[in-house]
Amino acid sequence: MKRYISVIIIFAATAALSLFLYYQQIKPEDAVNISNFPQEIAGWKGKDIPLEEKVYEILETRNLLFREYKKEGEPGIVLYIIYSDKNRKSSHPPEICLAGGGIDITSKKSEELKINLGAEEFGLKVNYLIAENSNSRELMLYWFKAGKTFTANYLNQQFKIMLSQLQGKSSGGAMLRLSTLIIKDEAEAKEQLVKFISAILPVVIKTIP
Repeated sequence: MKRYISVIIIFAATAALSLFLYYQQIKPEDAVNISNFPQEIAGWKGKDIPLEEKVYEILETRNLLFREYKKEGEPGIVLYIIYSDKNRKSSHPPEICLAGGGIDITSKKSEELKINLGAEEFGLKVNYLIAENSNSRELMLYWFKAGKTFTANYLNQQFKIMLSQLQGKSSGGAMLRLSTLIIKDEAEAKEQLVKFISAILPVVIKTIP
């Protein structure tokens, strides 16, 4: 009898937890509108890139940013940010979507970047991709954010978001991806992206919870 009661209690607790997480994810509006991310940063000027309606349907959110930033004398950099504090599934790894769009991932690794933030150096671990199609090669760097934590690991981000939800804390999650064409070589493209990350990272820390 005691064992039967214990099973019922465990089942009820699991059901309550599932409902709690479910309703946390379906609330209609996020606390932050990511499209308000600055159009101009440190001399870089951004222009939004239109997306097809089916993209929003697949991602289950419209709270995203897809924008190309340009600076005189520098190659363009595309910044993609997706954010939600209600639906943690939105910020998934981009490889599947890229493959579905006819892009081949020819190289992937994790790498820790040293980002210069003025008086200090910040270690940022990212996923490093080489993406190719019939016309071009691109370097892509992406990482995840869960609250104040940056991580290159999707499962680590999801665990931190879930833990925050259980504790009743802010549970925002984001995926940030930058890309630029490889014109000369990977080293040059990487240098450009690292400089851009140094410019936007303080803004990301300040504006994305």
